[in-house]
Amino acid sequence: MAGAEATAEHYEEAQKLLALALTSAAPERAELLPLRARILLAMASIEDDRGNYRQAIDLAQQAIDVRRRIPTTTPAEMAEALEVRGLYMFRNGQIAEAEQPLRAALAELDPEDRVNARTLLRVRLNLGLVLTSLARFDEALPLLRANTVATRQLYGDEHPALADALHQLGAVLRQSGDVDSAIPVFREALAIYERKRGPDHSATATTLTSLGQALSASGQHQDAIDALSRAHEIYLKTLGPLHTYTVVNAIGLADARLAAGDLPGAETGFRDALDSFQQIGDGKHIYAEAARLGLGRTLSAGHRYTEAIAPLRQARSRFVDAFGADDRRTIDASVTLVHCLLQSERRDDARAVLEESEHALAASSHDVKRLRALVATARREFDGA
Repeated sequence: MAGAEATAEHYEEAQKLLALALTSAAPERAELLPLRARILLAMASIEDDRGNYRQAIDLAQQAIDVRRRIPTTTPAEMAEALEVRGLYMFRNGQIAEAEQPLRAALAELDPEDRVNARTLLRVRLNLGLVLTSLARFDEALPLLRANTVATRQLYGDEHPALADALHQLGAVLRQSGDVDSAIPVFREALAIYERKRGPDHSATATTLTSLGQALSASGQHQDAIDALSRAHEIYLKTLGPLHTYTVVNAIGLADARLAAGDLPGAETGFRDALDSFQQIGDGKHIYAEAARLGLGRTLSAGHRYTEAIAPLRQARSRFVDAFGADDRRTIDASVTLVHCLLQSERRDDARAVLEESEHALAASSHDVKRLRALVATARREFDGA
């Protein structure tokens, strides 16, 4: 914790200095508006690093408003402010809402302008991150493949920007079900981060988390737990236990323990994650619902069906609101919920959930082949009950 506490003190000192500078760059002085916008973005970056995403979003919006007042603001400068606001919204769990500022940033940039190529690559990367999380893989995958190729051409094979691009490409491959292709992509990203950022950098930890999730999905359970545990130690050392990244990693580690059959370890991990979100003061963060879904799945696997129903219902409801009834998270929660309701002899409730899922997938415009297979399995269980 000493490292995390020292970092927190540095953040506080930096933020006080920036606040003082912001006071000097008074908004009524037009010649100081460009400086004011830069200070606001620097303050937003510090709040982002601290996990204070709501404050970061607000500061980024202030910077956008200032830059709109400046006649000489360049497209790249406006795109920068819009892009970071979208990224902070994503990190705050406002995933669907994050698409708009990223699309707006993309619209500011000319793809043929090589001067702004780095900004364009970064905006595309973060838009791909959002599309991946929204399960719009048919849009995200070609965008991120092309972005990775362009990043390699611009930066070479050893640059952290390439690792960023590889990491996000691996994420869309994993989440779309192609874990065998995702694993070597994550390994290449991890090797670059370890060489260029160091073994204890947050980017190294994030990639270890993603690699662990892919390994778990491929059935390599112990390797997955090892990778996720190493990432967790990095987060604890650098960010502390009550940072969103640390808690999200803990959810991934609990998922891996569930996949490995360690039900007590998984249950403890999911419950601890939910408690941590409450302590952070963000119990409604969308990742809290991922922990709730994991807890429900764990209780179901332990034949504690009645206990599982409440967390599964809550997670499913939040996923429907955030992502839609045809989203993979919603369907995962729905299928497990149908099973638990049937096992609890609540057939009418199970029918209602099942039929809602079937109707949502029938009307979906996304690639939902895997999800239809899950719901078809739930239908067979229902019909045979």
